[in-house]
Amino acid sequence: MTQKPSKYIRCVNAVDDFSGFTNIDVYSVLEAFAVKCPATQHAIKKLLCAGIRGQKTTAQDLEEARESITRAIQMEMQRHGGTVEDLQA
Repeated sequence: MTQKPSKYIRCVNAVDDFSGFTNIDVYSVLEAFAVKCPATQHAIKKLLCAGIRGQKTTAQDLEEARESITRAIQMEMQRHGGTVEDLQA
């Protein structure tokens, strides 16, 4: 049985072998960079895959990424006892 190609897997140049390539997906990137906040994870996925998943336009994905970033900021401020207004001051 053949596996359906993933919308998230991309072939990239291998860092340790400039003549080779390797496959990565957005989830591996998030893990490699230790992105823990779910709202940040969602925003990054939206940014990397904006408009290419076939369900939403690029503009829709970018707007949702912006909303996720706003939520990530709120969560960060809550974790550290501040408010979003503190960032704007």
